Amino acid sequence: MNETIERVGPLPLRAVLSGIDAAAASSVRVGSLAGDVSQPALIRVEELLAKHFAVLGATGSGKSCAVALLLRRILAKAPNAHIILLDPHNEYAQAFGDSAVVVNIANTRMPFWALSLESSSRILVQGGPPAEQHLQTGILEDAIVKARKEASHPEDTSWITVDTPLPYLIQNLRRNINTAMGAVNNAESIGPHRRLLARLDSLVGDRRFSFMFGDYAIDTLSEDIGGLVRIPVNGRPVTVVDMSTIPTAIADVVVTVLAKMIFQFAFCCEPEHRVPILLVCEDAHHYLPATQGATYEACTRNLSRIISQGRKYGLSMALVSEHPSELSPRALAQCGTILALRLRNRADRLCVEENLNDDEASLKRTLGRLPDREAIIFGDGVSVPMHVRFDELEAENRPSGGSARFLEAWQSDSPDVGFRDRAIERWRRELF
Repeated sequence: MNETIERVGPLPLRAVLSGIDAAAASSVRVGSLAGDVSQPALIRVEELLAKHFAVLGATGSGKSCAVALLLRRILAKAPNAHIILLDPHNEYAQAFGDSAVVVNIANTRMPFWALSLESSSRILVQGGPPAEQHLQTGILEDAIVKARKEASHPEDTSWITVDTPLPYLIQNLRRNINTAMGAVNNAESIGPHRRLLARLDSLVGDRRFSFMFGDYAIDTLSEDIGGLVRIPVNGRPVTVVDMSTIPTAIADVVVTVLAKMIFQFAFCCEPEHRVPILLVCEDAHHYLPATQGATYEACTRNLSRIISQGRKYGLSMALVSEHPSELSPRALAQCGTILALRLRNRADRLCVEENLNDDEASLKRTLGRLPDREAIIFGDGVSVPMHVRFDELEAENRPSGGSARFLEAWQSDSPDVGFRDRAIERWRRELF
């Protein structure tokens, strides 16, 4: 039987590679095919966001620029988006300019009363044997419940629990712990109360924690969530959470609280008013680690809930990591689309290769030697796996924190040492 073979022209080829016509409203261009710059590389936004996605790549591969480029292209089509970006290194503020609100400990609040008992204990219950920690947690629970009920003044307080997000004063929490200590008859049994009070007083007096331990007794939860999620958008669809200013000891607690607030808000919204939200988690392997541990247990659980259940409530996540082998395999497996830039570490490459079909061996072989700004994209966001060269971002739209230009910088000396003194002053005053 004779069959006619016809050459595939450029338009049909584009439709195959992108899975959608180049002019369709639901796709965005992120670059071109690495082997044919005339063919645009298009990503289907609805498919990308509906099933979560991951951007993976070693340091220096162009991962942050790829994230910024993709989000900027999405914003060009959807200017009233709701995007929250956890930024551990203060890289992304300049990438979005006036389209973003930058949140840090100097301009925001996360009142202690908004925390669950689990998060409150993570901050206040420190050290000691498990039995001692259990006692302190019980003391803290009783004090918080009492403080919430005292501050709310409803006739019926039976519905108020330790985790009900009702405001109370820190000074009332302290008073309740002190009162409980006074009720203990055995002097040897007041140690847990004293240590709890000492930790509380230490944090209240530490200005690095003022965003959490100020006396925020007014109920601002609706306003705080509105600012975080960008409701209303008011021309600024991105919230960049500058994690670099947050004390390392409680960074996981902040992420835990943010994740829980976002999920609970989406869950409790009437379906007809629910707005889709994208949470971009940089350094995702820190908060969704492959190896579970008690320290990040609450953080991992709350982010995992968004990964596993968020789609039902319009929540999507982007996992960004330079170490996919240290990222929870379960979380990565639930990402419908993967953008993989250069990965030098064999364990990291294997995490990506496991998701590629056997007949895509040529793509697997490129992962360890991809040039900067190039990636393998596969999954629901594209119809077939693609080797892509990303479009170049304008300098003013790139994330900060790129590699230093050593030879260029070492060509001249600087007699001005004023910057040295200013750096020391910021160090001492912790003005990050």
